[in-house]
Amino acid sequence: MLDYLTHFAATVAGDVWTTVVHNWPYLVAGVIAASLIQVDADTDRLSAWMRRRRGRRPRSGRAGRADPVLLLRHHGRRSRR
Repeated sequence: MLDYLTHFAATVAGDVWTTVVHNWPYLVAGVIAASLIQVDADTDRLSAWMRRRRGRRPRSGRAGRADPVLLLRHHGRRSRR
């Protein structure tokens, strides 16, 4: 049992390390962007911009999810539209 837990912990630690190694540029860019927004952005302007965008979906979000209509169109089936 102890061998299994040791192996499991080592596998998890290796997977976490691999994820950090592959994603570190994006993590650093996110930290820099958050710092710049916090230091340089006018909070009133940012708040107004976010209120104007309430309810809108980002266009890039469509590519990141499995949309059944797009999947059906991709595979050549007719859509109901």
